[in-house]
Amino acid sequence: MSVNIRAATVEDADQLKQIKISAVEAFFPDVYSKKLVDEEIQRALDQDYATMIGESGCHYILAEKNDEILGFASWRGSYIGHMYVLPKHSKKGVGKELLMHLETDARSKGVALLHLQASLNAEAFYQSNEYEKSKNSKLNLRGEHKFEVAHMSKWLLD
Repeated sequence: MSVNIRAATVEDADQLKQIKISAVEAFFPDVYSKKLVDEEIQRALDQDYATMIGESGCHYILAEKNDEILGFASWRGSYIGHMYVLPKHSKKGVGKELLMHLETDARSKGVALLHLQASLNAEAFYQSNEYEKSKNSKLNLRGEHKFEVAHMSKWLLD
């Protein structure tokens, strides 16, 4: 799928929040408990995307087609923080386009190694894009639940 990649603006904040919620609702139940999914949705509702988009050193990009935002990604320094695609556009190359753009931009800024903490449902996506898993760990969310993630990285520079 051919998409336009552009920098996100504060005007996109509410749509980015809804994309994350839609993706969590669609994909997290396959690998996480209902309580954990509910907590992650609440965390997304509580996040202030307008502020996060405007933070110094934080890069938010989005993929759009025909004025519809299909997905978004974010990174700061060498860390990928967000990567979400609307469920109806999943497995159509949108995430790959976002990741390729993010990697190109990071490489141009001298980033040699990108790393992330992938949700378990996204681990295969990153592996298919040459990210290597070093370990799994559990992150503390609010409440008593722990969110299992895969620590992954990819070398960008030779």
